[in-house]
Order: sequence, then structure tokens, then C-alpha cells
Amino acid sequence: MLAFRPKLRRPLSLSFKILGPMVLTVVVLTGGLLWLHYSVTTPPWQLVLMTLPVTAMVAVISFEVYLLRPLRQLQADLRGLSLKKNQLVGDYAPDELGELAQAIKQTFDQLRRLDSQFQAIGQNLPGIIYRSFAGSDRPTFYLSEACQNLTGYPASDFLYNRVRRWRDIIHPDDIPLVQLAMVEQLSTSDSYNLRYRLICADGSELLVSDRGRQIRDEHDRPIYYDGVIMDVTDTAQLEATREALHDYERITAHIFENTGDGIWIWEMGTDRVIYSKEWWAMLGYQAGELPNHPETWWQLTHPDHLPLVKKTIARYLAGELPHYAIEFQMRHKDGHDIWVLSRGSIVKGTGGRPNRFVGSNTDITPMKTATAEAEKANVAKSEFLANMSHEIRTPINIIMGTAELLLESQLSNKQSYQANMMMSACENLLVIVNDVLDLAKVEAGRLNLEKVSFDLINLVHEVIQLFYPRAQAKGLDLIVDYDWRTLPAQVMGDPTRIRQILNNLISNAIKFTNDGYVKLELTAVPTSQQQYSLVFRVLDSGIGINPSMRDSVFDKFTQADASTTRQYGGSGLGLAITRELSLLMGGQIRYRPNTPQGSCFEVELPIESADQQPLLPPAAGWSSLNGDGASPRVLLLAPSTAYQPLLTRWLEWSGCHVDCLSPTAWAEQIDALKQQTAPRYSLLLIGANRDETALIPIIQSLKDGVAFVAHKVVAVVDSDHSALQTLLLDYPEIQQLYPPLLPIPLLKSLGESYSPPSYDQPIANPATLGTLSPAKVLVAEDVVFNQRIAEEFLVSLGCQVVLAKDGAEALAKAADTSIDLILMDCQMPVMDGYQAAQAIVQKQQTGGYRTIPIIALTAHAMVGDREKCLAAGMRDYLAKPLKKATLKAMLDKYLSNDQVISATNRHS
Repeated sequence: MLAFRPKLRRPLSLSFKILGPMVLTVVVLTGGLLWLHYSVTTPPWQLVLMTLPVTAMVAVISFEVYLLRPLRQLQADLRGLSLKKNQLVGDYAPDELGELAQAIKQTFDQLRRLDSQFQAIGQNLPGIIYRSFAGSDRPTFYLSEACQNLTGYPASDFLYNRVRRWRDIIHPDDIPLVQLAMVEQLSTSDSYNLRYRLICADGSELLVSDRGRQIRDEHDRPIYYDGVIMDVTDTAQLEATREALHDYERITAHIFENTGDGIWIWEMGTDRVIYSKEWWAMLGYQAGELPNHPETWWQLTHPDHLPLVKKTIARYLAGELPHYAIEFQMRHKDGHDIWVLSRGSIVKGTGGRPNRFVGSNTDITPMKTATAEAEKANVAKSEFLANMSHEIRTPINIIMGTAELLLESQLSNKQSYQANMMMSACENLLVIVNDVLDLAKVEAGRLNLEKVSFDLINLVHEVIQLFYPRAQAKGLDLIVDYDWRTLPAQVMGDPTRIRQILNNLISNAIKFTNDGYVKLELTAVPTSQQQYSLVFRVLDSGIGINPSMRDSVFDKFTQADASTTRQYGGSGLGLAITRELSLLMGGQIRYRPNTPQGSCFEVELPIESADQQPLLPPAAGWSSLNGDGASPRVLLLAPSTAYQPLLTRWLEWSGCHVDCLSPTAWAEQIDALKQQTAPRYSLLLIGANRDETALIPIIQSLKDGVAFVAHKVVAVVDSDHSALQTLLLDYPEIQQLYPPLLPIPLLKSLGESYSPPSYDQPIANPATLGTLSPAKVLVAEDVVFNQRIAEEFLVSLGCQVVLAKDGAEALAKAADTSIDLILMDCQMPVMDGYQAAQAIVQKQQTGGYRTIPIIALTAHAMVGDREKCLAAGMRDYLAKPLKKATLKAMLDKYLSNDQVISATNRHS
């Protein structure tokens, strides 16, 4: 059949040979006619007549050449074919021709069946079967239909390279490698095995394996390439996974055998445990010497720790614990115990079910031994520090107490100067001692924090009142500023450590400021429902810190520079301890320069509110100042530029309307106000100036005109200036207030009706503090000098004193029903203060003694000493050295009015 296919295409070729020249001839003639038409003036009909003979001649020649001659040739070919047919038929008999035709038909049928089977096999195989011709382009002769499934292209696209070549879909980066591999493999063999990537119709990449064989002819020349192309993408991934798994297993085995920890793998399904050689070695055993079973673990665990280990593992496996980690003891083969840290985690299989519990045991015996030795050393260090604290504070208490008693007596100027110098030296020594002890406690990790509810504002007021005399002595304004509207009433934290931070910062600011002010700012920013970010800023107008020293200012035993150490003194521990305390409370401390000069230290602490109600200043009495309930009008004369804006802001926050007198024209303004028929202002506030002599002419100008200026006149005065005090005796209608100016107490005092100042008011004159009514106080103290100081302080406060030289004597004298309070030293012979307090409390509880408060008065000031005193039954705690003001505050706290009155009756 293939031999007759060219003959069937010949008539078509013949028609083209005949028609082509005729068309060409017509086209040439027509073109010539058109050219002549436009080139000469001959009429068209003459041109036709002129070219008619030529046209006829060309037509006859073309008919002969292109039509008659091919027809004659075709007739000759048919005649020859007929002769060959007659010759072929003549060689066979008629019956033989039938058999031959039948055989040919059967052969063709068999070929068709084989072709169908071959096509079916090619379609069902997972790969692409192909045959391509040998050559540079390798045109494809056969390609199975699997090509469409694998690449997305139909097989017919590649037959004879009709639409695309096979190399067109090979990844461009792989073509050079494929060609090179083909040449190398066929140089030694007729077979080849290639791997390359295909770019499929959808743009995806496919990794295939092309395995085939080169077919040669009888002259040993390659004519075909037969092969199959398979998708090996998944296989390659599987091989990579297997290789990675193999590497992982080798690494795991290396870790399992060579790590310093004892690895264990607990098969959850079989309840079998695999222990590494190191696991056995740390317990003195060889691998396999004991069964690989959980019971081996239990047998080697210390009996005292076994219940906790089992319980911890069970809780972790039950999901009650997020992590498994526990320290316990295991028994070594030679009989001693070792400490191990056991850690592990669950390994889940398919479906999320746990199938392995994997972990490690680490020998931490050396670390435990070192920790125990360190703890023992810390205990010894703490005991040493406690003894040092007690031994140092005891003589300091005597010196400071004696100096304070001397200052209250009649002394000459020289003696007073010497007593003040002694008091100042003791205070500096006490600061250094406290800093060293606190730093030692921090480094030893024995500085614990309290978390109690306390009044933050009261704490700040107490700190300011403590440092006001020092600031006043240097002529500095000591200012506190806060917006009470944003502060919680009660907070949770450690008031002692917060007070210590403020003490260090304010003390430093006063030390390094020679002129100007020291200011404490307090803000609180809520971070959640009851959480606040509490910020203290201590600003001053002092010498500041050199930029080159700012990074080291918080280092231990470091000050700004050597010159400040010589000029100002100090150990350089205050800021270091402040930083440690801030970090311990979860906060931080920062330094930045103040503007235009000085320093600013900012401490930020997280704190919890104990009361969600905001802190509100007392408003009682403000409306009565006007008499009409309207907003109070306040006239302010504050010569100090530091206080004037501060007082204005506080008063405006309280709802007042504020006008300020000009410091340069106050006399004229006051004269104008005195001409009014009725007061224009609810309150006239005068003062807050370091130079109180400037206030005297202002007070004098108000004579006979106070009632026409304001309903109420208040003067802020310094009690140390006797001239102003004497002048104010002539003006009983002018209320006196004493610095420091604190927002809430100031507003409360200004809003209340006038009454003479007394000690129990928030702001009071220290010089007018009254004394207590006679109350009997039992002092248990073994050091005679300490007895004398406590007795002098108490007597000067109007108390009667009973002395006891040890705890046993104190226990006996506590039976006196007239005793109102006991001051108990802790370290005494015969019976110490703890034992005596416990015995007294026991008798009080059984009704043998009257219930009276016991206050610890001790030089033990380390962490835990206060708690130890309270646990012994004491009500409160006073640390030595004892100050008279601190003692008086404690007596005020525990001796109520009824007790004082009853004590007065008994002692009278």
C-alpha cells in the first residue's frame, strides 16, 4: 500500500504543471497591454488586434507542452502497469491467486490486531513508549498516548516534529547535561539511562527517567532510538527522604552514644525503655546489665524521691504539666546517691497519639554540691552581716542619741556646732553602713521583697518631710508635684524599698545641688485594669554629670568623678543599690540631663492598685469660704518662681479660680483691694519663699485691712525665722502653714475653717509639736548607754520609764498592770527578746497579763529580722539607731487617746 501512495498524488501535480504556465502567460500579456495602454496613444482595440496572433501562438504551445505531453505519458504508464499485472497473474493459477489473496488478507488482519494490542499496552504502561529516528533532531516516529497524561501535550504534536520537538519541553538547564550523558553512555554501549526535568503544559516541572536502546541497521549505523520515559518525581522525593532519615538516624545514634547526658526512650505501646550507654555509666552499670524496663528506673531511684518522680511523670503524661523536668536522687551501683536532672517530652505519631516518651538524665551532683556549699557560705555571710549590722548600729545609736540629746539642751554656739557635726557624721556613717549591707544582701540573693498594701502618697510625703530640713539648711526649694486625680488611693508593693529608692535619689540631689531646687515628680500610667506604670522623677539644678561618666554612674563604688568624691564625699553605692532594687522590682532606672542644668533620674516601676478608686483631695470647707457655695477665688502671692506655677496648678485642679499678685507691685494691688466694701477673694495665700524677711512688709501692709482682702488669709512661713513668728503673734486672724508644701495636705488645710495648728494635722509646725500625756513604757535593753538614751527620749516626750536589763527581767516587770507599752531589744543575755516576747504574749493570751503592745527596738536590721520579730508576737519594729521623731511617731501609733488619758490618771 505504501508503494502506491506517490502515484495517487501525480494528477494533482500534473494539473499544477498545466495551469501554472497558462496563468503566467495571461498575466504577462495583460500586464503588457496595460503598459502599452498608458504608454502610447494607440487605441485599445488596435492593441488587441496587434497582440492577437502572439496570444494564439502562446496558447497553442502551452497546450502542447503542458497538457498533451503529460497525458501521453500517463497513458504509457497505465499501459505498462497493465502489462505487469498480466505478467504477474500469468505466473499463478486462479486457485493459487485466491489463496495468495487470502493469505495477504490474514497477514494484514494479524498486523492490525498486533497494532491494537501494542497500542493498548502503550496506553496502560505508566510511562511513555517512544521510537525516534537517529539524527540531530531525532524526529519522533512513534509516541504512546501516555504522553498526554504525563506532560499535558498530545502525542501527535511530536510525530515527525510536527508541532514541537521533544527537546523543546526539556528544562533548558538540563539540555546540555542530557546531551553530554547521551554521548558518554552510547560511546560504550547501545543502551542509555538519563534523568532530566520536563516543563509540562501547565508550567509545572516533572522529573523523568529516560531509559532506552539504540537500534542499528545491517551496516551498524544507528537508525532508531527505542525507549520508555517514566515519572520519577515521587521516587526521587522518597529517596531524598530515605537519605535524610538515614542521616538523621546516624546523627541520633551519634548523639545517643556520645552525649554527656543519659538518653532514654520510653516506648509507650510496649512499655519498654531504651537506655543509652551514658545513662548506665552515670549509675555505674554496663549497658544491658539490668533490664530495659521502667521498673529498672524505679528500682534505682531514691525511695524518698520515687513517689514525686512517678507523680510528676503521670501528671505530664496526663497533660496537667506543660513540661517534664524534675530533680531527684538515684542510687549508684557502689551505693552512694547522685543527683540527676530528668527532662523529657512526648513524641506523637500519626493521628496525634503519643507513642514515645523521650528525654535525658543529667548528673547534676557537682552543681548540687556547689550550690549547697554556696548556700552554706551565704548563711555564714548573712550571719556575719547580721552581727556586723548589730555591732555597728549599737555604738552609732549611742552616739546619735547622745548628740540629739545634747542638741536639745542649753549649749554654747561652739558646743551646738560640735554636736551637729557629730550628728551629721553619724548619719553619713549610717548611710554607708546601710548601703554596704544592702549591697551584700542583693549580691547574696537574700534581699526579699514585700507585697503589702500601702498609701503611696503618705510615703512620698514622709520622704519629703524627712529631707526638708537638709534642703532648707542649704537654701534649696524641695518640691513635690503629682496629679492626685490619676493616682490610685492604695497600691501593692514593698514600701520599704520604694522609700529607700527615693531616699537615695533625693539625698544625692540635695548633696550635689548648691543653689536652686530639688523636685520630685510622681506619675502613674494605667497599663491594665489594676496595673500601673509608676514613674518617679527626681530633678535638680545641681552640678549635673559629665557625659563621659553617664554610662558608669550606676556602677558600684563610682561617683561622677574623683573631684566630687573629695568635695561631696560618699561611697558611690547609692545609685548602684537603687538600680538593683529597681531591677528586683521589675522596673528600671534612667539618667538624663535636666534643662537648663542639673540632673534627672527617672525610676519606672510596675505596681498594682489595691483600690480602684482614684485618690481625691479633701474638698470639705471650700464652699464655706465664700458663703455662697460658688467656686473659691484665691489670691496668690508666691515670690518664689518655683512655687507660684505649682500652687496655681494645684488650686485650679481643686476647682478654684486663681489670681496672682505681682511680686513687684503687690503693695499697690493690696491697697486697691482694701478699698473694697466686701472681700473679693475667698482666700489670700502668701509665702513659699526661701527669704522670709521679704514677707514681713507684706504682712504689715495687711494691718487693719485683712477682712477687706479675703475671707481667709494663710501665710506659709518657716518656723526657724523668729522675726516673722513674732510678727504673726499680732495677727491671730492669719493662719500659719509650715513647709514643705504637699498638695493634698495643703489643699485640706486651706479648705478647712481656721484653727490653731496642732501636731495631728497633716501639715504642722515641728516647733509646736506637743508632748504626750504621761504613759508608762517598759524598756528592755542590756546596754546601759542604750538604756539611758531611750529613757531620755521617752522622758522628754512626757513618758514614765521602767528599765529591764534582760528578757527575764522584762517578763517579770511586764506583770505590772500600769505598763502601757514595751520596747524590747532582741539580743540580750539570760533570755533574749524573742523568748521574752513569746512568754509575755502567752501570758496575755491566758489572761495572766494585760494585753499591751510590744515594739521591737533592735540593731538587727537585716532581711527577715522584722518578720522574725512579728512572728515572736511583737506588734511593730524599730531599727537602731533610734531617733526621737521616729520613736514619737511609734508612740502616737500605739498609744491611743484613751490609753494616754488613763495613763495620766494613773500617774497623776
